[in-house]
Amino acid sequence: MQVFRFMNLPDRVLAFDELPEELVKDFELCKAESFPRYWKDWMGKKKRTIKPPPERDPLTNTIRKFEPIVEEDHFFYLVDGRLGPSVERWEKVAGYVRQNVKDGYILKEDISAMAVPLAGNKTDGVTLEPEDVPVIPLKKELILPPKPAELMKCKDCPKEFENKRALRMHVMKKHPAKEAAAA
Repeated sequence: MQVFRFMNLPDRVLAFDELPEELVKDFELCKAESFPRYWKDWMGKKKRTIKPPPERDPLTNTIRKFEPIVEEDHFFYLVDGRLGPSVERWEKVAGYVRQNVKDGYILKEDISAMAVPLAGNKTDGVTLEPEDVPVIPLKKELILPPKPAELMKCKDCPKEFENKRALRMHVMKKHPAKEAAAA
């Protein structure tokens, strides 16, 4: 189960059966430290891998690489409506959920509006029970978004482009003599 926490006053939560890893990998995973134990048991454990970036040692001028850190704990995905990238990622998830919700389950127009508040007001602690969180069931068969159209190839070099405009700009900038001869 994947639990999403929406930053708001008060915070709201929503859960899904099982979303594909490609959709949720870019969301911030937060430890559920402030949640009671029965919430953590309901959420289940997940693994998170943190890859520390390499760093240069200023004295020896060598690059040190570090092993990835693997944590197994109770995590939820954080959605902050004030940050553009977070909202864009959420829109991808919402689009996927609309296409793959189980037959007979009715969704609201705005899926994030289905999330329920963790508390009655912003000053209270967690008063919501895990059983009261809506869990949206998803089909097990994946309906993936359509693949992009076939790429257009440049005649003079091996580069490929998604549309005519990009190809034309490339030809104008990288192969100007051939563009002038064609005109």
